[in-house]
Amino acid sequence: MKLSYINTSLNSLKRPWLRKAVISVCALTALSAPLSQAHQQHDNKTQDCAESQACKIKKSVEDLDRGLVVIPTASGNAISWRLLQKDPANKGFHVFRNGKKLTKKPLESATFFMDSQGKAGDKYQVMIEGEHHLQDKKANNATAWNKAYLSIPLNKPKSDSILGVVHDYSANDASVADLDGDGDYEVIVKWNPSNAKDNSQSGYTGNVFIDAYTLEGEQLWRINLGKNIRAGAHYTQFIAYDFDGDGRAEIAMKTADGTVDGRGTVIGNASADYRNSGGYILNGPEYLTMFDGLSGEALDTIDYVPQRGNVGSWGDTYGNRVDRFLAGVAYLNGETPSLLMARGYYTRAVVSAFDWVDGKFTSRWVFDTNNGNGDEIVYGQGAHSLSIADVDNDGRDEIIYGAATIDDNGHALYSTGLGHGDALHVSDIDPTRPGKEIFMVHECPACYTKDGMEYGVELHDAATGQIIWSRPTNGGDIGRGVSIDIDPRFPGNENWSSSAVAGLVAANGQLIGDVRPPQVNFALWWDGDLSREILDGNKIYKWDYENNLSNVILNGDLYSAVSANGTKATPALSADIFGDWREEVIWAKADSSELMIFSSPIPTQQRIPTLMQNPQYRTAIAWQNVGYNQPPHPSFYLGSDMQTVPDYQVTEADAAPWAKLVARGDATKITVQLHSHNAKFQGALIFREIENDPNSRISLGRIIGEQGQLIDTQVVPDVNYIYSAELRGGKPHTQLAVGTSKTQLTVSLIPQLEFSILNNKVPVQLAWRTANMDIRAISIYRAEVTNNSIPADFSTSQLVGSAATDAIAWQDSTATPSKNYYYWVEFDNAVSNSLVRSEPVYVATILQPKTNLVSSKVANGISLSWQLQDFPAIRTVEIYRNTRAQASGRTRVIASAPQSGTLVDTGVVAGTTYWYMFKLTMTDGTTVNTDPEASITY
Repeated sequence: MKLSYINTSLNSLKRPWLRKAVISVCALTALSAPLSQAHQQHDNKTQDCAESQACKIKKSVEDLDRGLVVIPTASGNAISWRLLQKDPANKGFHVFRNGKKLTKKPLESATFFMDSQGKAGDKYQVMIEGEHHLQDKKANNATAWNKAYLSIPLNKPKSDSILGVVHDYSANDASVADLDGDGDYEVIVKWNPSNAKDNSQSGYTGNVFIDAYTLEGEQLWRINLGKNIRAGAHYTQFIAYDFDGDGRAEIAMKTADGTVDGRGTVIGNASADYRNSGGYILNGPEYLTMFDGLSGEALDTIDYVPQRGNVGSWGDTYGNRVDRFLAGVAYLNGETPSLLMARGYYTRAVVSAFDWVDGKFTSRWVFDTNNGNGDEIVYGQGAHSLSIADVDNDGRDEIIYGAATIDDNGHALYSTGLGHGDALHVSDIDPTRPGKEIFMVHECPACYTKDGMEYGVELHDAATGQIIWSRPTNGGDIGRGVSIDIDPRFPGNENWSSSAVAGLVAANGQLIGDVRPPQVNFALWWDGDLSREILDGNKIYKWDYENNLSNVILNGDLYSAVSANGTKATPALSADIFGDWREEVIWAKADSSELMIFSSPIPTQQRIPTLMQNPQYRTAIAWQNVGYNQPPHPSFYLGSDMQTVPDYQVTEADAAPWAKLVARGDATKITVQLHSHNAKFQGALIFREIENDPNSRISLGRIIGEQGQLIDTQVVPDVNYIYSAELRGGKPHTQLAVGTSKTQLTVSLIPQLEFSILNNKVPVQLAWRTANMDIRAISIYRAEVTNNSIPADFSTSQLVGSAATDAIAWQDSTATPSKNYYYWVEFDNAVSNSLVRSEPVYVATILQPKTNLVSSKVANGISLSWQLQDFPAIRTVEIYRNTRAQASGRTRVIASAPQSGTLVDTGVVAGTTYWYMFKLTMTDGTTVNTDPEASITY
């Protein structure tokens, strides 16, 4: 496969690494690195789709049910269901209400029906022509929702604290996958703490939690990523997909020591804490874990590839660029999905591809811009997200890694060289030309300007990288961009960005006008036509192309719905989750008490197979939560002027029979549930034992049938129980491995206590975090020592204070500078009617940092002298002035000053009073702003 590169002058490439990359590419005509044996076998047998009528090998997708939903409206009940890729084109559907047929002849134009006589409580079923009886299955039955949306109640994590500061939780990004193999989707949601950070920001963050819920609102599990995974948009990317074709999805994500899986099992060292004083995690092992989608159990854990190595080699030393992660799923062999995990995009980029075989990770390849062989052209080209598409029409997927594309064999296909960007879209954007296109916006003017031409907003050929058109941007950082069909007067997608000067552009590059939609975030198909609607924040808009207006057609404010990810204003998820081909939107309620899934009740006449069986669209739903979320696109043009819907060229996964036992604890009981697929048996005997005590095994009873549950109330907190099953009756079932399931109650009586000293100056700041206690009193003790070589001895301590029972911090103002202390905090716990005392914490010499700042008037300004004393290790010193005794509104005098020195501030005005202050950046990335001082009137 030949490499391509944008035509440009080498002299216009200002960065040496980029010049080197272009020179390397120009010298290459083909990639010569040897493929693995598996790749070689695949390459020998797979015919290029562009050279044949149809791909011989088809991508495996989920075996979905009808996804029948009934939406209440003022005009009756709106009934919507899936058209599957396998459904014959000449077959229509009948709709039944309460067992009575409503359709005189089959519905052939769409999988939507408005029942004007429908009311609450009515039961509906659908049947495709050729079916001779109604199937009495959950998948083929539905009653109307009791609201305008489907509500999924959430189990919101409790508020917590770190170093004396409280944080709470909100529902953030979501995904969907068939976790239990029943043909409909479950929802996976990430819980973000309120102190989540961008990588550029220092500070501790709360733990990140990942939950799974059924559409009926049952919580399946919770994964606690632990303190060694930082919270923020760029740290945790979770990919839910059926990687092994067994009909049930797995979920993969980066983990660390202290991660707790959905069964309560800790990965690695439970007590490890690798956070530095700036809250960054730049040491300690990093893992990749695959979890069972049904139980949340960790199935396999390996070292994350690549490891962070030298932090500075990724572009900075404080922990920003080293921890930029991306993830996705791609059909690299054209048949089965592979997991992609990536690190880095501002400079070095590494992408690791894994197959999931027999319950273990198997490495397919590792792409690394440091490896040469032409792959260095991807250096510095990554974006805040990625996309997956078969760009060269060979049946195998490529990875669109920002301004570059990586081929299915793990080597660079091409790079436009235009650098990093925040948004990109991949589809058949312009259906009048062959193949797919990529619309991308770029951040760095020096990177996207070539020979005086700006490419900050551009469309390029997805297969070659050749620029098709671009728009001027006046040297701006273009942070947003959208490509969807909103104007039927022009073929293909319309394209616009956050750049006001770039305007609204047709697919062929024609400027439609300077006025563009003000919303530049997300999109979905919502109303009945083929144009796409604009999704921004908690509202859906229809673009009025005649009057250049965005009109709200669904207002989430009416339901207290909120968007996620700050100014990105994205939904938890937008996807074709159920019903006809149009997309649903998931928003969280403002208090995160529920997820709200909205589905369109607007009639449509379009008959299109569910987009979730289009592999490009389906993989886009899996990676939608990654980085800066982007809307999904199918592999074909779907718009007002589309001609036909192509065959998706897929086959549904043919899962082998299986049965699995899953036990789930709550506060008072444990529910033991038997799940199965095509496993014919009559029931199972259920047994329980205590972990590590096989002699405790007892029989609990029997579950009747292939699916069912048993409730165990004879359980107590803080005990791990192991449940097992013996299948009974039916066809030979002894070969089915039901497995065991470990769980415990969600309440604990074991006190938890973390105690910290936050500073080493007077007043001494103490903070603690507790759990599983009913606190009646809090007492603080202190013992003075010469140094920490003297062991802590509580008997020598004195009571120095008490705190309110709900306090999480306390100040010791009685401490003396230059003295050394041990501290203890003690709690009177009503749960156990006992005292719970912390381990001692030592405070090194109590110091009061000083600036020794002195100001005086001189002829040409104000003279300053200073000597910074007793501060932690300082990296940079900045000096500011203000006309008020506050930090807000200050003016910087010098950007880089020594820790001891003098200067004359000449930028002062006679008769004005000034205060001076320092901003100190420490070597660990934290910043300290000193108080305004040394006031003087010039």
